[in-house]
Amino acid sequence: MSVELNWREGEESGDVAWGELDASTAPEPARTIVRGARSRPKRSRTALPFLLAVLAGILIGSAALAAFLVVRTNQSSELARQDIEAALALLLDAQANGDVSGYAELLDPNEEVWRSRRIAGLRRTTDAPVQTNVESVRLQGDLALAELTGTAADGGEVATRTAFFRFHNGRWLLTAPVAEQFGAQLQQSSPHFLIEYRKADEPAIHSLVDLVEGSYVVLCGELRCRTSERPIPLVLSYEENGAAIDAALQVTSPRLTGVDGRGQPGESFERELTGALAIYLAAARFPATSPALRAAVAEWAVAELSGATSPEMTALRQAERRDDLLPLDRVWRLVAVRNENGALEQTQVASMFIYAQETFGNGAVARLLEATPADLPDALRRAYGVSYDDFNAGWQEWLQAGSPAADRPA
Repeated sequence: MSVELNWREGEESGDVAWGELDASTAPEPARTIVRGARSRPKRSRTALPFLLAVLAGILIGSAALAAFLVVRTNQSSELARQDIEAALALLLDAQANGDVSGYAELLDPNEEVWRSRRIAGLRRTTDAPVQTNVESVRLQGDLALAELTGTAADGGEVATRTAFFRFHNGRWLLTAPVAEQFGAQLQQSSPHFLIEYRKADEPAIHSLVDLVEGSYVVLCGELRCRTSERPIPLVLSYEENGAAIDAALQVTSPRLTGVDGRGQPGESFERELTGALAIYLAAARFPATSPALRAAVAEWAVAELSGATSPEMTALRQAERRDDLLPLDRVWRLVAVRNENGALEQTQVASMFIYAQETFGNGAVARLLEATPADLPDALRRAYGVSYDDFNAGWQEWLQAGSPAADRPA
């Protein structure tokens, strides 16, 4: 069976004529193959301006957001500064009035050891509060680093220090310093010391070396100590009233006690360094002495090197005028033998050292320390060959009259 197809040119098959096929129904032309891959159709150039517009929008939005965040951060810092100023005013007021409970309420309760030491220090201090202003505040979450400028009550040195505050239960409270905020740990060697400190104290380190070396020479001469064959480790602590480090001389960083306008250690740091060095040398040279007696040695050393009247000495003279002082032999027994460190009693023993040095010359303090832990009458005979009555009479006359070395204003 055969089928005959009898097509004639121009004849339609169904509804469409072969010769009249629309060009849109024509098959897609074959794409050129280049290196085994088909060429892709060109994208419209109208997409490029659109992408640029989107990118510009993103950049403008980011800049606006950054500016907004800067403004908000500055506003937050300013509000924190105002709140910290108010908290600082309350702290200074509590310190001036000896309000221990009010002072304690303004300390971070989460730093229990640090808080206890701060409260104990307030109970012992006789220093007048320093007029303090908040210069700037840097926020890190709930932690604020405040740069404070303080002026002594007598209008003396202006010093800048860093204080830390923690936001707790809706208010800013004074908190323990964070050591890591002061930078990397560094070392500096000197003839008698190996000093460990952090980057923030680098501008002050050369002045610190001169200060500690000079103090070492003077105090070693007075205490008749032997020069150490090994460098003494001196650690700048970034924890106020931090725990002592075994076999090391530890002093609070100048960044916490105060630096002057040139970034050099302030008077508070110098006094603390002198006292700590005196305690260190006395413990090494006279191991039988009590810690309370060494604290009296430190107070004497600060008066010796600063040549100024301390607040403690002023309080002692006022107590003497009120006839509130204990007899010297009893005070000596409390401090040197029983290791009781009442503030007034400690200052009274320190005044004995000052008087002894002025009366019996260089090395007088060392001679008296060598005679401990004997009672004072025996110690005086062994040290100076004088009776207790003679020494006591001379000391009382000296205290009432005032001494050139102990009566110069700070």
